[in-house]
Amino acid sequence: MELSCCLLLLLLVSALWPITCGDSAAQEVRGTVGGAVRLKCNINTSLPVKGVYFQKKNLSGVYDILVNGFYIHPIDEYIHPEYKNRTSANRTERSLDFWDLKASDEGYYKCFLMPQDTLRSYDTVFHLTIAADYSVPTVTVRQCSERGEGAQSCELGCSSFGGYPLANLSWTLSEGSNEVLLQEGGSMSLADKHSGVWNVSQTVRLNCTQPTNVSCSVGGAISPPISICTQSSPKHTLKVIIASVVLFLFIFILLSVFISWRPCRRPQRSDEERTAEGQELKPADPSQTEPEL
Repeated sequence: MELSCCLLLLLLVSALWPITCGDSAAQEVRGTVGGAVRLKCNINTSLPVKGVYFQKKNLSGVYDILVNGFYIHPIDEYIHPEYKNRTSANRTERSLDFWDLKASDEGYYKCFLMPQDTLRSYDTVFHLTIAADYSVPTVTVRQCSERGEGAQSCELGCSSFGGYPLANLSWTLSEGSNEVLLQEGGSMSLADKHSGVWNVSQTVRLNCTQPTNVSCSVGGAISPPISICTQSSPKHTLKVIIASVVLFLFIFILLSVFISWRPCRRPQRSDEERTAEGQELKPADPSQTEPEL
């Protein structure tokens, strides 16, 4: 019991120990969700120590959350349950190995180092930032409707998951589509309960009068473009068909009139044709007619 009280007192003293370097001089450490990092105390490893503690700053600005460490006596019972199975203190390196990182692990940490035979404490401050790449966004066309005069209105959805920190979705339209009107329909952001990564989605409505390529992006991930307004509206198609039929009839009538107005000319026959025709019309010689029997 006496040992536990003494150790608890040491932890409280180290948590409230005056900051020697300040958070502004914190070492920047970057990690990814599900990854691992190492926090190493900035102190000569040859210095004999009796204890090293890694503690996290709480919302009140006090370093009182024991992540891990070591002392001349066991301290496992004081380690926060959130870190017991994800951290390990290295006595030789005076460092903390941290794995299976979560978004909630982001924040400020401090290494408290207690040399032997002295009450002086050394500390190193770390600022741990966590990131996770968003999945390639998926764009879907949910519905398209006619607006008249060849215009269409399409409802599009975009979704992406597994990213951190929280990022907004943005839309990109193909060049030459200034007439396209984008209206946001609704956005949704949900955080995973275990890892803290974000799943985001958004619905928009686009009005367009010509084929347009659309893509969305979030956190640096960009979706493949999709095309909308690629089909003409039924009314527009009907107008094109009627115009084509009228043009065909006009050309047909024009050709018919031209052919009927051409002058009728009898084709001239050759001398051989005229000679043959005269021989056919010449009466037969009676003297050459065979007598009847």
